[in-house]
Amino acid sequence: MKKTFLPFLVCGLWVGCQSDQTQEVIVEHMYAVSLPGYLSETNDLNEDASLQYQNLWKEFYVIIIHDLKSEMEEILEEHELLEIYPNDLEGYSSLIWDGFEEDIDIQNIADTVDDRIHGMPVKYRKINAVVEGLDVFYYFAIIEGKERFYQILAWTMTEKQKEYEEEMKRMIYSFKEL
Repeated sequence: MKKTFLPFLVCGLWVGCQSDQTQEVIVEHMYAVSLPGYLSETNDLNEDASLQYQNLWKEFYVIIIHDLKSEMEEILEEHELLEIYPNDLEGYSSLIWDGFEEDIDIQNIADTVDDRIHGMPVKYRKINAVVEGLDVFYYFAIIEGKERFYQILAWTMTEKQKEYEEEMKRMIYSFKEL
């Protein structure tokens, strides 16, 4: 019994120590973000994401999607949506959140917070929803950079919201455009 317990103890200590560490991730010379050390890179969360990290055991996930402002302008013009969704942070965030809210069963949305991160304007929301029968908490930020808009979406199970909410906020506020 002692032989089987030792690997679990070592693994538990390793995961526990790893949780306090952070890792800075740089993506395509565009941006950098600090993530918890317990997250691992993946590629199956969202096909449009330029960054995807997760910890299945902790049920903690984060993705970052970026869109060029010039491409958004073309798409909005082509679909005659510029009057509804201007090509600025206000319009882009409304467009993204309107689409996001159509895909999930919203239970609660906190007021949108306007702030700045490293000089860039940001809007973020905290959202509780039911997705495929699961209660999920999202921390969703949209940042306007020089040439791009960035979506940072972190999520976990609602029961773990208090445990990870501050960690999600730290990740978002660590974001830097390069």
